[in-house]
Amino acid sequence: MAMLSANVQQLRTAGERVPYLQTYSRTRWVGETASIASVVGSIGALRRTLSDNIHIRPRVAIPAAVTAAVNEPGPLAEMGRALPFLKMLSKCVATIEADSAPLSTVAGVFCALRLCLSSCFSDLPVATRTAIQASIAARYSLIHDPMLALAFYLDPFWVGVRMRGAALEWSGKTFIFLREAGLDCWAGDDVEYRARLSADLASFLAHVESLPFGSDGVGGHPCHWWRLHGEAFSTLRPLAMRILLLPPSAAGGERSFKVFNRALTRLRNRLSPTKADMQTRIAFNSAQMDRADVVRAYRRTHLELDLLVKLGLTPVGAAAGEAAAAGGVAAAAGALAGEAEVDGGGAAAGDGGAVVEGGGDGENEGIALGMQADAETPAEEEEPPVVEGDGAIENLGTEEFDTVVHNAGPGGRRRR
Repeated sequence: MAMLSANVQQLRTAGERVPYLQTYSRTRWVGETASIASVVGSIGALRRTLSDNIHIRPRVAIPAAVTAAVNEPGPLAEMGRALPFLKMLSKCVATIEADSAPLSTVAGVFCALRLCLSSCFSDLPVATRTAIQASIAARYSLIHDPMLALAFYLDPFWVGVRMRGAALEWSGKTFIFLREAGLDCWAGDDVEYRARLSADLASFLAHVESLPFGSDGVGGHPCHWWRLHGEAFSTLRPLAMRILLLPPSAAGGERSFKVFNRALTRLRNRLSPTKADMQTRIAFNSAQMDRADVVRAYRRTHLELDLLVKLGLTPVGAAAGEAAAAGGVAAAAGALAGEAEVDGGGAAAGDGGAVVEGGGDGENEGIALGMQADAETPAEEEEPPVVEGDGAIENLGTEEFDTVVHNAGPGGRRRR
């Protein structure tokens, strides 16, 4: 490690932008992405270290597979092709775990990501994209709940995604089937109430399908849209408000444990459990009371908007991969930290990428590696990784949401 650090320092002195090699947990996509990005960024220093190792005594035992992966061009090229998708995947995880994210985020992100693999990321082989789509379908099938699909249909932001992905199957079940199951579960044995819910839902879907992109309230929290425009759907409105306010992940609970760790420390280890619990509640709830209206302040993330851009569901003239250039997630480290955009790399299907799976023919996919819905907290190192943005995810402001897709000209790059 000392030899590698010395080579990194020499390359930096020569003017090259070389990061220190960092590795993170492989059980989470953010850690996997950061590790691969770090290897790609420090490949020059790694090769010099392997060369220097030949001339020193005693030599450091390095496995032949590691030597081949560093020196041969094939593995490096494969990592470079995989990075754009891995970055988007880690941002999807951060979006689902973002503060105040609506319940509809889960199904929306899963469906949009699965559709994006049909027309984007053409650098990846077709077989690889097919396997990833099967993995996404299998992962969602493990956690799918009728209320997730119902929330997906009640969010006007995802209207284009749900229309295009209506035929996709998740372990043999479509979103329409799961949505109807959610309505049945909510209505119970009340047939009249169930009929009124169905009528209101049909009217709502017809209404939002005619809305222009970026219309009032669509770019914010869906509950805010229902506050503004839900009067016409009086039966469905209370259901929508209640479901969409549910958190899509347990990230909020994990944050409360961090507050508890600050109340019960090694220096205060004799604090009784009752008092520690009371102090945690006071600290956590006081912070929540000091916040503004989180529903009104919520804005869609750059990742969500960029998924729509990649799928062609935004106004004509928007450039795919550029609208989310200012977004942030702890997914890139080292040499890639200086790039303006942290995703992209996908091309339209007409640019040579074969369509792997479209919205018109869903299929029951096999079980493969799934998407990890966990936020990554890098291990403590001497030099922490470069983090893009301050926090898990950066949200679009109201004005930026309305204009960002128009400001991203074809081929242009949005800088921070």
